[in-house]
Amino acid sequence: MLCKKVSPQQFLLQQYIRPIHTLDRKRKALGQVDPLKPPVAWGPSREDIILKVDNASIEYKEVFQSFQHSLNGKYRTTTSVIKIERIQSHSLWRNFKTKTSTMAIHPWPPLERKFKWLFHGTNPSSIAEIVKEGFDLKLAGKHGDAYGKGIYFAREASYSMRFSTPNDEGNRQMLLCRVTVGVWCKGYKGDSKKSIGLFDSTVNNPADPKIFAVYDEAQIYPEYVVTFECNNS
Repeated sequence: MLCKKVSPQQFLLQQYIRPIHTLDRKRKALGQVDPLKPPVAWGPSREDIILKVDNASIEYKEVFQSFQHSLNGKYRTTTSVIKIERIQSHSLWRNFKTKTSTMAIHPWPPLERKFKWLFHGTNPSSIAEIVKEGFDLKLAGKHGDAYGKGIYFAREASYSMRFSTPNDEGNRQMLLCRVTVGVWCKGYKGDSKKSIGLFDSTVNNPADPKIFAVYDEAQIYPEYVVTFECNNS
């Protein structure tokens, strides 16, 4: 049976934004709102852990489809997902939610432009550091800065594939991240957090952005690690 195509953005809205807002309304009625509380799926654990997502779960299928359906033809037929893991870091989550709440004072665009699920490809050792410590803006521009000296993300996994280098076993990894992109503008080489002023991110094409650069690590929560094989040379 063919899987229904689900974009990363639809996944976010269906699985997180709407359920979280519904739950928050119920908590607000009871005086129990905690804006820094982690997603319900994390359970009661206070540990920072990485959990393998059950490949029979809806969560796995949604992430898998978000990854698979954003690969173009040549990658889609040569890429096999090995596993998907969820990152549960309470410190990174608090930083992300705190930043998001401060950005809420902006004259926000519609809800669907506040948050996006975006891909980030890099080498396995860098992913291990990101999982532990989060992104580091000081490393921005390592693979180019055509749209500014920010941390880069892509709407489609195909674009991030070129930066996902294999480990010794030949496996690759990619991050699927929650990114608070906020209000964006066209990015140019050399742009920085200071030069973009009140904007929250820069993009390749403001009318139909596929590449985003952000200038504050706290705008990012790395939520999933997708480990895969790619036989495309």
